[in-house]
Amino acid sequence: MKTCSDELKHITVRADEKGANGNIVCNEPEIFGETLEGDSDTPTIVLCESGLKHGAIKSSIKGGPKEVNCDNIGNRVTWRMDTLGSTLIHEYTYVTTRRLGPSSATGRERKANM
Repeated sequence: MKTCSDELKHITVRADEKGANGNIVCNEPEIFGETLEGDSDTPTIVLCESGLKHGAIKSSIKGGPKEVNCDNIGNRVTWRMDTLGSTLIHEYTYVTTRRLGPSSATGRERKANM
């Protein structure tokens, strides 16, 4: 029986960096992550610089953002509630391989229709 780990190990997660053409994937400051080749067997999730500026729930990142907790997110839904974990889960939804479930649309097509 395959486990969730067996299915997710084919997904690469990396920070953004300049490609061979000198361009970066995350060219808009409000983008936290981007899924590349989400409809392939080996998709890549790129974490953008803005996505790395948010903390984790009840956990600070040394030299990075402070933890996200009920005391510092406020009482309205805002960007303060975005965490690294929520960015990863959001990007996982764009992986449309047969491994994670069928979909007729690629990640980019689904984003365009949201």
